[in-house]
Amino acid sequence: NAKRFARDFAVKGYAVGNVDDKWVKAVSEAFEEKIAKDAQTKHATAAVIDLTGKNLVVRVKGSNENDINHLLVNIYQIGKTTDEQALCAFFLREGLHDQAFSILRTQKQLGYVVRAYFFYYDVIAHFAVIVQGTRLLPDEVDREVESFLRTYEEILRNLTETQFQEKRANFIKVLQEKPRDLKTKANEDWMIARRSVSDFLQKRRLIEKAPSLTKDQVIDFYTKTFKGENKLSLQLYTPKSEIPKTLLTPEESYSGGRPALVESFAVLETMKRFTADQ
Repeated sequence: NAKRFARDFAVKGYAVGNVDDKWVKAVSEAFEEKIAKDAQTKHATAAVIDLTGKNLVVRVKGSNENDINHLLVNIYQIGKTTDEQALCAFFLREGLHDQAFSILRTQKQLGYVVRAYFFYYDVIAHFAVIVQGTRLLPDEVDREVESFLRTYEEILRNLTETQFQEKRANFIKVLQEKPRDLKTKANEDWMIARRSVSDFLQKRRLIEKAPSLTKDQVIDFYTKTFKGENKLSLQLYTPKSEIPKTLLTPEESYSGGRPALVESFAVLETMKRFTADQ
């Protein structure tokens, strides 16, 4: 069992603080000595479903009978990013969340939790929109989220060149900010270190390329990300709710393609995954 365990797990470490190279090397070597001698080292790959060409919906009921909250998690997959794509994603991150909060929570009051954010699962990049609340069922909230994404495209297109340059200048300042303490620095670095391919120089490259970022680049990236048939909508209903069978029409869905209902999470497990060379 120990040998099989050693073959089937991946280890990634990160050290920060008042330590030197000798200490880190000693700890690393001591750990490696505990691993079975026949353990095989290979490049780790992310077990991430490839959503290319898909617009999937999964609907399930929660198990807590007393819970009155519904939950919607929409995931829009980007894939492995170039520096230009990552730059556009980081540029959009703050503005997208602020507008989602303003429109979906403050104006429409769809939930007490509303988030829109950019993240990596291993090396695969995604945007996600989360809404948790009691006012509407998740499928109805999904319709509102898609409508919001259409609205945000219009907001981007209506930016004047001067407004875009101001946003880009503020974005560059944020990129250039250094961590204020060791904990923030450790968290920032660990988010990179835990990926199967760690790129600690990406931020430096993004800072160098940010001044040349254009409005057209951002809009092109936005539409490819959110209209590109690469969506997974996870919809959690309360135990007392009826799960609907209808789906958004192509006209209601900002994301490309006709939504397809997936019967269970087990079905997702059978779908194609990203490979190391994709």
